Amino acid sequence: MQLPFNHGSILLTGFESNMQAIVARQYAMERLANGGSVIALVDRDGDGREQTVAFADAMRSHEIDRAALDRLHIFEGTYNYSDGAKLVAALKAKPWYRDGALIVRDVASAMTELLPDASWLPMANEIALLLDTRLLTVAHHGRNGPFAPTYSDYQADEVWTATAGLNLALTLKRIKPSEIIIHLKGAMLPFNTIGFENIEEVAHDFA
Repeated sequence: MQLPFNHGSILLTGFESNMQAIVARQYAMERLANGGSVIALVDRDGDGREQTVAFADAMRSHEIDRAALDRLHIFEGTYNYSDGAKLVAALKAKPWYRDGALIVRDVASAMTELLPDASWLPMANEIALLLDTRLLTVAHHGRNGPFAPTYSDYQADEVWTATAGLNLALTLKRIKPSEIIIHLKGAMLPFNTIGFENIEEVAHDFA
């Protein structure tokens, strides 16, 4: 699955339960499989085990060598930080920290929606800039039914939305900096996981 998550702070959002967390995990997992490192930011101490188990199951279902899991690092306690520079310092103090790691914060399962004025978004921009890396935030903006927020108001270098369809189809749409639409086809895999592959990409560059 090839996704053009290209630079800086990247937001993948949508209504609740539109599989945005699943596709983001596969994106991160493929980075691990290709020799890269991933840092998963989790809010509270003890939350890391759930992330590790989810990655391990996904990697088994995709027949990826479990050794790649050694390049997944969990940073617990993100919720305690309100300053991007301090969080960067805490990350760099970890013995496993390496420059260039993909950083992922998945709050798509949280009860509270992530709206354009969320304090995390400018922090994410700062962290991505200070570390010169990609930081992927995975979120939702509430239940399907109410009007969606104005996606261009979100503070991120890239803003993507996820919209689930029938038969595990998923449409990803980049709102900014320019429009791209990607259609993904999902399939059930062992260990109760879902895997995606690209079936079509349509680019509209209005920049």
